[in-house]
Amino acid sequence: MSVNAYHGARKTSLLLSLLLAFTHLISGLLILLFASWFIAASSIAAPGFNYMLPAVTIRALALLRISSGYFSMLAGHHYLLQRLALLRLFIFNALENKVETSRENALDAMQYKTEEVASIWMAFVAQNAGLLLALTLLNISCLFLIPETATTLFAFTLVFIFIYLGLLVYMLKKSLRIAQAKRRYQYALTKHIECASLWHLQNNALFREPSLQELRQGIAHQQSLIRAASLLTFTAAMLALMYLLVVTSSISAGNALFIVVPMSLLAVNDWLTPTLATQTELIKYLDAKHTIKKSLNDTYSVRKDAIRKAGSNTQGIESITLQGFQPDKLSSLRINAFFQTKTLHLFLGSSGSGKSRCLQSIAGLLNFDGQRIFKMKGQLEAQSSSVVNPQDKSHLCSILYIEQNPIVLSDTVRENLKIANSQASDKSLFEALEQVGLSYIANLDEWLGTRGRRLSGGERKRLGLARALLSNADFILIDEPFEALDEENIQIASTLILTLSENKGVIVATHIVPENLIQARRIDLEEASHHLSKNSEQYSSK
Repeated sequence: MSVNAYHGARKTSLLLSLLLAFTHLISGLLILLFASWFIAASSIAAPGFNYMLPAVTIRALALLRISSGYFSMLAGHHYLLQRLALLRLFIFNALENKVETSRENALDAMQYKTEEVASIWMAFVAQNAGLLLALTLLNISCLFLIPETATTLFAFTLVFIFIYLGLLVYMLKKSLRIAQAKRRYQYALTKHIECASLWHLQNNALFREPSLQELRQGIAHQQSLIRAASLLTFTAAMLALMYLLVVTSSISAGNALFIVVPMSLLAVNDWLTPTLATQTELIKYLDAKHTIKKSLNDTYSVRKDAIRKAGSNTQGIESITLQGFQPDKLSSLRINAFFQTKTLHLFLGSSGSGKSRCLQSIAGLLNFDGQRIFKMKGQLEAQSSSVVNPQDKSHLCSILYIEQNPIVLSDTVRENLKIANSQASDKSLFEALEQVGLSYIANLDEWLGTRGRRLSGGERKRLGLARALLSNADFILIDEPFEALDEENIQIASTLILTLSENKGVIVATHIVPENLIQARRIDLEEASHHLSKNSEQYSSK
């Protein structure tokens, strides 16, 4: 399906949902009309009055109301799910080639806010559009069919619109505090649960859990405003009804349609005031839209297009030079190094020395100070270096980072491998699995992840190496590939890494050095850190 056709189908779903919602509301008002007339007619009808026809009409309208309501939700949910998928895909695309972002904003945008943005059409637009159309139609009908009630009904409509807009404006002013309290609580609760393994160390840990008091007070205030607005609307409806019965009923005597207006006013709690509660959905939508926009603004770099061009696979990277390179949160470390393709490089150091952060910073997954200088393939000597400045610290397409514990998607074996190369054939997937010693996972459609095959730590590492074999990236950065492997698999992994380095630049962070990797170029992070601290001491002594 083309993009235009896809967007056309989404608009059709939305329009159909709105039309059905309007039909649902109008059929309810018609039921009210026929029921009112039927009650009045039955009280004065002659013995030969046909009771069957109005009863059948009322039942038909009831069926229409029920069916239009269900199908409105069906069409609306179809549109909602499409919009939700597009929003989440948009956020995923925005996170591509970006540095580390605010975890609070990213989690909030992905888990909660996209749903609230997508559901605005079902939760707010469909209900309010149908109600306003019905209210307009009722006023127009009264103007032509029951003119003596038109002024009273119009005055009530103006009062309702004043209450409606006043509630919306006031709640918008107060909603920011509720939204901020909700975000603070969600993030604090996430951190509190993540440290559950430490609760037993302090007896009062559970008493210091995040408090809901501020959020509950804000929501309670919101609900009290909605109840007050509903009460004002009902009071205005009763005043309008009393005026009609006292002043207008004598004028409308003999007009059977007169009863429609009093019945509509009596039923305002069923068809009018529920829309006041939907104002909270609009507030959620505005807050969610703001959060998503903020999250995306945090993730977009100023020169995104230039970075993507610099890192694209069509051009490729020939070498990487680090000058005064300092990974984020490693103030004791400055690295000057040169990495080129068809070469194996090792980052050495004990646990906690910063090996993983170095790789992630080189890949652009973490922030850094200093410079990454790229020599791109096919550049002239006079233009041999493309410097990415500190404002452009993005993750380049030509660099693949393999995690210490590679992420396993809740998907099939095929999709877990093709994430490294979407064009890879099934044959190449089988070959990669065989090379890393995972040939026993023969079914590419087998489900991995938490509810599928449970991969051990060693199997995860070999899955990461299989991704490296399939990748078209010019540089492969591998974090602790030998940890949790036995001697046999260490030899298999080191042989694969040597094979990778025949065509690509390979940088490995490890504290285990197999015999066949002894000749690789090395960078000792503890030695680099020692030199930096020694230079700092000499400078301070001067």
